Amino acid sequence: MTDPLSLFLQVLPIVLLISLGMLLRQIRFLKPETVDQLKQMVLSIGLPALLFQAFATTSLNPSHLAIVVTVFATCLVLLGAAIVILRALKVDNPFAPALFTGFETGMIGYALYLAVFGQSEVFRLAIVDLGQVTFVFFVLVTFISRQNGNRPGGWELVRSFLLSPVILAILLGILTSLTGLNTLLETTRGGQMVATTLQLLGNLTVPLITIAIGFELHLGRATFKAPLLAALARILVLFALATLINKVLIRDILHLEPQFETALMTMFLLPPPFVIPILMTGNNLSTEKRAKHRQFVLGTLSIHIILSLIAFILVIG
Repeated sequence: MTDPLSLFLQVLPIVLLISLGMLLRQIRFLKPETVDQLKQMVLSIGLPALLFQAFATTSLNPSHLAIVVTVFATCLVLLGAAIVILRALKVDNPFAPALFTGFETGMIGYALYLAVFGQSEVFRLAIVDLGQVTFVFFVLVTFISRQNGNRPGGWELVRSFLLSPVILAILLGILTSLTGLNTLLETTRGGQMVATTLQLLGNLTVPLITIAIGFELHLGRATFKAPLLAALARILVLFALATLINKVLIRDILHLEPQFETALMTMFLLPPPFVIPILMTGNNLSTEKRAKHRQFVLGTLSIHIILSLIAFILVIG
């Protein structure tokens, strides 16, 4: 375990970059559409380059598949439980259950993990993340679409999953590892050039994504209480679940190294996927309700970012 003060100093650059993003919004140095393009560049180029390298240089085993399946099942159970509990509490927000499952690994998780543990450890977080990425594409997207009044087709979901730059990078990385082509990246001059290029592209991930997060971070006093309670409830439940999965699955059953426990705990402390407010159109709702639901979702995401940073320092430290 890392000393909390040392961990804070390692995470501090992330906090400063988020603060820089907030400052750039205040002085109107960047336009919202520019930030969208920066995010797209990271998610389509920087992060895939990082993940390709991570999987290309990793030897996978059946234990990793067990983690993927467990994370997927956990996300599925969380969504089901949230639907039942929020319905019993008569919460008037059809999108609220989506906030209690899934994790924003792409926009925050990798940046935090890289800053503290370095690129050599990223493959552990990527393996843990694979289960929730699959869940988001096939289950969460379907759930939100149905709350919008739509019913996406199965082929459409499969197609978007397979054509995702992140998924393509992971699949190509696994194929490279299994076929032994990864040795070419280490032993040949051309391979080393490709590896260096990929590393430079991967280095874009942390600074660009954290600045974008800061730019889009909004906290308003008027709608603070409900999102805060939702974020706190989520983070406490997921901390307990991560502790249980680490003890039973990773430690006692699979006997994997402690770094996998750290990777899983890191992911379970993250905010819900940022794709939620993008997908929720609410075309079947009144303008007033649509605005109210969106405000709650954005507020919860914003508050959860702050709580995640604090929890990461306290728990991982």
